[in-house]
Amino acid sequence: MDISSLLGVAGREIVTATIKEMLKRSKSIDKTLSEEFKIHGKEMRIECPQSIQHYSVVFETKGSHILPKKKKFNFGKVRRVSLRPIMSLQPVSDAISYTENGFEINLKKLEKDTLYLLDADYFIEDRRFIDALVNRNVAKESVGDETKEYWMVAQLKHLDVLKQEFGFIELKDLDFSVDVSVCNEIKMKVPSIFRQQLETAVKLLSKHHGGRDEQFKLLQRHKQLLRARKEKYYGEIFEILEEIQEIFSPLTFRKFVDVQKDFHYYDCERGKDFYETLPFPTWPKSMKVISRTDINFDRPAADGLLVFKKRNFMDKLEKIFQ
Repeated sequence: MDISSLLGVAGREIVTATIKEMLKRSKSIDKTLSEEFKIHGKEMRIECPQSIQHYSVVFETKGSHILPKKKKFNFGKVRRVSLRPIMSLQPVSDAISYTENGFEINLKKLEKDTLYLLDADYFIEDRRFIDALVNRNVAKESVGDETKEYWMVAQLKHLDVLKQEFGFIELKDLDFSVDVSVCNEIKMKVPSIFRQQLETAVKLLSKHHGGRDEQFKLLQRHKQLLRARKEKYYGEIFEILEEIQEIFSPLTFRKFVDVQKDFHYYDCERGKDFYETLPFPTWPKSMKVISRTDINFDRPAADGLLVFKKRNFMDKLEKIFQ
């Protein structure tokens, strides 16, 4: 058996074991509720970013017999529970109490002949579950004069296992990361003399093995040397770097990214710094752009397109050095 086959088997085992645990918990909730009430509907949802099992049950209270004071749901530590009547959707907060191994409902707080919605959130213990359940692929970038394009595909795996146990399941806000390279664009728009000055600083600092404070002092001496030689940019190097940093802030870089089709933009993060040995940031080699999508049995695969507006990005860089 090859490595990919082994990984497939391992992923299937992770999915099967986690689903078994999720089903055990949801069926226990159903059984406990059905002892006193009639269940009208239920839904399972997986909140991907926090790796949470979200289980919802609609049940109806009846006044035909005497109810116990409380119903206990000791099926594992719960993250959050809410109970609301369907008509008003106003939480009945004083009806819920958290216990060491779950929660309990004070049935005396419920109205007779009323439909209620119970929502319970549990952490999914195996953090590998989402990766084992979803296949994520990024196509090679397509480069044009104005943009770079990245095709994204997220697809549910092990559908046979899922459909065997669930009538319906949905994965909400599935994270999808794409590393958008910015090296070539920076190389084209950051003047060579400016890069030479930085690279000289890198060489100086790499030969000096002191702490960051000592490195900073060395850099200040290097700056004085540049001033004495009347090098271009010597008096503006830190001001320029501050402006460059602003371009790579999430709020600004967001303007150079467009996410289309089944995905939507969520956030972006700086990748590794180009000059990692300097005691201050310069510019990253790439930016990680995080998009999100939903997939379920009706739509087990999602297609997306990430467009990096490289021309606008380069124009912004160019203005800094003008």
